[in-house]
Amino acid sequence: WDPGTRIVLEANTEWWDAGYPKFKELSFLFLPVEKQVGGLLNGAVDIVTELPGTDTLRVMKSGVARIVKKESFYTMGSSWNCRAGPLSDKRVRQAINHALNKDELVRYDLLGNGRPLATLTMDGEAGHDASLLPYPYDPDKARRLLKEAGYPNGFHLKALVKVQGLRTMRIIAKQLSRIGVVVDVESTTDTAAVRDMSKKAWDWIFAGCPDAMSHSVFVQFIFLSSLSPFSVTGDPVYDRMLAEMVNTIDEQTQLKRGRELDRYVYEQALSLFTYQRIKTYGVRNGVRFIPYITGMPYFYLSRWEDHAAVPR
Repeated sequence: WDPGTRIVLEANTEWWDAGYPKFKELSFLFLPVEKQVGGLLNGAVDIVTELPGTDTLRVMKSGVARIVKKESFYTMGSSWNCRAGPLSDKRVRQAINHALNKDELVRYDLLGNGRPLATLTMDGEAGHDASLLPYPYDPDKARRLLKEAGYPNGFHLKALVKVQGLRTMRIIAKQLSRIGVVVDVESTTDTAAVRDMSKKAWDWIFAGCPDAMSHSVFVQFIFLSSLSPFSVTGDPVYDRMLAEMVNTIDEQTQLKRGRELDRYVYEQALSLFTYQRIKTYGVRNGVRFIPYITGMPYFYLSRWEDHAAVPR
């Protein structure tokens, strides 16, 4: 482990499942976002796991790499301060959800590689309520709700945004400006996020998040639970319902409580609901990469193609 630079893993040659893992060594490189695609094309890296939609054409035309797509349990999520300020009013939170044109967001942020979500959960996750529909884009209704809440002229929000979500937030902020909501953005990184959260009273924390558990509770917990270091939400009803759900042993009862929790999050508009990402990876020719639906960087089934020069 070279802090801030790379983590290198060597294969366990005594692993019980003969023939696995296929790679002798895995190196995870920490490259600045703006250098990742260049590293893929010049051979410094073999896989880019967070490929912006705007770079897909560049990779496709390179001749040395290709695009791999996989619908994933991955969304851009928000933790809103529901205890103080404008976002403590449900009408304001609903207004912002109505002000978001999700189809436009998917088109410009992902070049179409996504689908709108009704909540923070996704179809296929345990506890997801499939009966919920995305908030319709209705800026007139959004303005009415803001007026009812006492903000006819809008307001400012202080947002801390992880660097991978800056492009997404710029699109969202532009849409929200149409109803008078101004988002003042500061960026952070994975390593600095917790430290930066303590610097000031944020209205909004915004970041991408994969679901490593294939369960509705995971992404919700990250953004909404008072036990999460990344949450500023502070909703005691959510915390109570979450505790009841995760402490339920009976599977069917747990799933029912998960759906009830999903509906509560939706009806209270505890977050800004965006999209499920069809994740795009940049992969060097010669690598057979099989992504997982969780969006996590697992490589157990991946390998070098038979015609690849030297296995690594």
